[in-house]
Amino acid sequence: ALNHYSMALRLKPAFADAYFNLGNLLARQGKSDEAIINFSLALQLKPEFAEAHNSLGVVLARRGKLKEAIDHFREAIRINPHFRQAHLNLNIALQQAGGTEKPPATGAIQP
Repeated sequence: ALNHYSMALRLKPAFADAYFNLGNLLARQGKSDEAIINFSLALQLKPEFAEAHNSLGVVLARRGKLKEAIDHFREAIRINPHFRQAHLNLNIALQQAGGTEKPPATGAIQP
């Protein structure tokens, strides 16, 4: 998959979805620095990309950058108020950061 995303980006460098998919692949491989770069590139090209905000928030939260993660979860919800996973992730991140909102029963931030 990595080769396919890389080829897609060589052919179409402004393809936000390819950066997003590559970011998800890299995040699953534990390459959080590279994932953050790719999610950020997707958001530069497509600022209203709710899923990219959520996925970037997940990687940031896993790295302990809860304030930044919370900002991205909130942006994902602003863009798509019905984005259930972003709501769940926001609640968990707020709880982890010492907020007053209760986390969902799952207790783990998910992409």
